[in-house]
Amino acid sequence: MRTALHRWPQAIAGSDPPQGLEVMKMTKSALSKQRGGENATVRLGAPWRGRKIIVSLLAVGMAAVAGCGGGNTGPHTMSGNRIFEQNRPATVMIYAEFSASPKLVRPVLTDSAIKKLVDKVVTEESRGTIGTDTASFDNAAVEELSANIFDYFTPSNDPGDFLLEPKGFTQSFIGSGFIVTADGYVITNAHVAAPGDDVLKDGFSVPFAQEVAAYELNAWFKVMNDLTDKTLKDFSAAFAEYAYKKMDMGKTAASFTAVLGVAASGGDTANKGIRLDLVMAGDPAYVGSQKDVAIFKMEGKNNLPTVDIGDDTALQTGDHLYVLGYPKVATINDFLKPGQTFEPSFTTGQVSGKKTMQGGWSAIQTDASITHGNSGGPVFNDKGQVIGIATFGSIDEQGNEIQGFNFLVPTSILKEYLQKAGVKPGESQTTKLYSLGLDAYDGGHYKIAVTYFTQADNLFAGDEEILSWKQNSAQKVQSGADSTPFFYCWINACPSGS
Repeated sequence: MRTALHRWPQAIAGSDPPQGLEVMKMTKSALSKQRGGENATVRLGAPWRGRKIIVSLLAVGMAAVAGCGGGNTGPHTMSGNRIFEQNRPATVMIYAEFSASPKLVRPVLTDSAIKKLVDKVVTEESRGTIGTDTASFDNAAVEELSANIFDYFTPSNDPGDFLLEPKGFTQSFIGSGFIVTADGYVITNAHVAAPGDDVLKDGFSVPFAQEVAAYELNAWFKVMNDLTDKTLKDFSAAFAEYAYKKMDMGKTAASFTAVLGVAASGGDTANKGIRLDLVMAGDPAYVGSQKDVAIFKMEGKNNLPTVDIGDDTALQTGDHLYVLGYPKVATINDFLKPGQTFEPSFTTGQVSGKKTMQGGWSAIQTDASITHGNSGGPVFNDKGQVIGIATFGSIDEQGNEIQGFNFLVPTSILKEYLQKAGVKPGESQTTKLYSLGLDAYDGGHYKIAVTYFTQADNLFAGDEEILSWKQNSAQKVQSGADSTPFFYCWINACPSGS
């Protein structure tokens, strides 16, 4: 009996793998020949013993293949590491760049404003609160102007009389997002895609106000070269505030790219990603409905990795949550070695509760660490399904972040926007193969893992994570660590190309 089973693989070498009962018939034939030919008399019960062994062998084979990636029958609880590995190919960094040409109508001191300013300083001089020398007078005048700049400066009557010729300024942000369809629909926060004029103005005003303040300060210094450092500093700060409030930001332009974790950090981040087109955006968390969701579409892409969208309504306080994203402090940091591959950060926490937003819907509260750059990233349950979008945190009265009190837009809100946009999320073939490869790897079946990862790489070429798993699996096979059953291909569970 042992000899027949030993010869079985050789007897069918070069033919297509036998299936089911055909395997049993072939084995019965092999047993018969082993005992004297097709017409030899076989002791009663001998074929049954062979059949029992084959049935047992098939049962073992089916169990083995379940561990090779064929037993994934639906969502199941995953380890934190598996959630990370499963979903990082589809978790992207979003690079947003906004440009504008701010303008500032030239501020002027009218005759009445000059008289008011001089009278104020003369009064101080007569009271003896300042010296009688020219330097004291000049410094006192500029300090008074700085303290009450909006009372003295008024815009020129000529709306085209700009303090400086308008020129372009840019500001950039990074956020996170996740792919929900094979052809490249990407989810993030609305405040990543459309932060609003006030936020953009804050960003543009800093370099613009500094530039116009320096220009104006230089003009004043040419007339009054006896100003102290304190006076110059106070005037610069006051004029920057004036410029911020009076500037006209004009029209803004925006461009977006998604970096899929395969580009080295440093340099021109925008050129390392895939262009994104904005499909739809809700309201940032700080205005309107507060439904902070945006949908992008990647240009000309197929077979992209995807995440699984889950149901947030089943979440309970205390359930574990897992956050993937690109926090700026851990992605672009002067202390980190440049040239590293962009890789998402993974933090964990629990559901702390659900809180009603002013817009009338419930946000998910969590103690998982979330900060700038995480915005728009996926948050998973213990089955590796997205149940929310990392959106906003908490600050104290001084504006400092308070960790441990962060909030997510639930997937129930996300699904509203997906439906409006006509987007149907679903698992891509790349992710299906990649997941089966991870299953096989976890089971020690490295040969079949190589096949799955190779197929995934053929669909979505160049992804660093897929390539890494493929290489690791091949190394395991070469080292003799593979435990794939030799007969697994014969029961119709062998992937194409193995």
